[in-house]
Amino acid sequence: MAGKKFSEFTTGVAVTSNTRIAGYVNGGTTNNIWTPAELATGLQEHLTESFIVACSDETTDLAVADGVATFQLPYDFTLLAGKEGIRASVNTAPVGSAITVDIEMGGSTILSGLLTIDVNEKTSYTSSSIVAISTTALTQNTEIKVNIDQIGSGTAGKGLKVMFIGYKTI
Repeated sequence: MAGKKFSEFTTGVAVTSNTRIAGYVNGGTTNNIWTPAELATGLQEHLTESFIVACSDETTDLAVADGVATFQLPYDFTLLAGKEGIRASVNTAPVGSAITVDIEMGGSTILSGLLTIDVNEKTSYTSSSIVAISTTALTQNTEIKVNIDQIGSGTAGKGLKVMFIGYKTI
């Protein structure tokens, strides 16, 4: 069975909402039973995807501005919690003060604690201020906007990118 695709075992099998799928979880010994919808939801939450949005060029100092990147998603997307769901990075670290970034969806912030890149750091992942996401459910065809609220006071950062990490919402 090793190396075979799921489709090789299910060819010609009709799957309905009444179908039940059995299997073991994490090498356990208890046989679990799932409906196709339960299995799809469980798998989806473990199949993360990410996308990176460039919010500036690589060589120009960042500037405080709203809408440095604006986009819409082609499907509903659920962010992972905290710094696992949204991260930022720069190729030149800020000096003097941190970089802070806000994310809006449909004109309202999705953060209750801003995305921060500390002084002399290049990533928000190691920030002393952990980002707090108040809205993890991003809606398709709704404008998402990245705003730069603060830049380094001595040396502004350069090359800002924001990463969104989560999964397609079923």
